[in-house]
Amino acid sequence: MGAAYRSWSWSGYKLGDKMTFLWSAHQDLQNINNFVAKIRKFALRTITLNAFDLTEENTKKYILILKKFRQILLIHIHQRFI
Repeated sequence: MGAAYRSWSWSGYKLGDKMTFLWSAHQDLQNINNFVAKIRKFALRTITLNAFDLTEENTKKYILILKKFRQILLIHIHQRFI
């Protein structure tokens, strides 16, 4: 995790800044709403949006969320197909 924070800092991120993840690996999103994950997201000021099932309706909803959240850093995590 330290390497990730270091690379994010190169783009201007500082610990405590708001950050959004666009996450495409559907299987990783299973435990995103459990209690521990919610506490972690609150403490780190992050939100995670599911990019796996991105539809026109979800896109409009995500745009509203992103405008309201006003994050410093937007990260897209993708799944590689082998």
